[in-house]
Amino acid sequence: MRITRSTMLGMAVLFALAAPVAAQNGKAPEKPAKPGATPPTPATPATPAVKMSNPTQSGGTNTVAVSGLTKENSATAKTALEGITHTAYRCPDCSMTEMEKGQCPMCKKELVAEKAPALKSITVDADKSTIVFAIAPGATVRLSEIETALQAQKITVPRDRLTISPNSTLMVSGATSEDAVKKLETELKSSKLFDSVTAKLVGTGKPAEVTVKGGTTPATRAKVEEAIAKAGPDFKLVDVVWISPVAMATPATPATPA
Repeated sequence: MRITRSTMLGMAVLFALAAPVAAQNGKAPEKPAKPGATPPTPATPATPAVKMSNPTQSGGTNTVAVSGLTKENSATAKTALEGITHTAYRCPDCSMTEMEKGQCPMCKKELVAEKAPALKSITVDADKSTIVFAIAPGATVRLSEIETALQAQKITVPRDRLTISPNSTLMVSGATSEDAVKKLETELKSSKLFDSVTAKLVGTGKPAEVTVKGGTTPATRAKVEEAIAKAGPDFKLVDVVWISPVAMATPATPATPA
């Protein structure tokens, strides 16, 4: 067969048109799209924490300067301090401790009275003439109890060397009315010895209780007595009470999952 110029031109056009189709039919398969970022693993809910109640306390350790302490009577003095006890009320099931008798707020069981040491972490230092101690959970300890325990060893607490814990209760006699207690509270607040002062009547014939908190530096007994005297000539500081918190375990609200 004779191939003319027009025939060759037509075949060239057909090849040109068929090329894209052939290329499309013979192309390599497309790679699958890359998967998106892996979704983050859900956060594990936090374990419920235990929230501890925290009533008024003489936080940490307390240092009391004494006179008459020697290396010879140090061991006996420590034993005497260890002998100061308090009554705590413990739940027989969960061991929660309360300061007053009644029912356990969690188990609803009757609390059982137990005698326990009132002081812990006692250090008796004859070189520094000091005793250092912490208050056991749920305990209250009066300065007069410490003085009585040390009396047999002829160890005393000099009035001019005593500093008042920034978290304690002052027992003040002479404040026998609401007006007198209010005046006492106002005068102690004006002294700027403490960050917070709250005074209240306890009962007929009993000393008023003044709860003090905070303070940049420990106040000396002399400064405190000076402020009390300004409130009234009959007001007198008769005792100091250290108070430690009762640890009450109550479940906290669980953390919300992320």
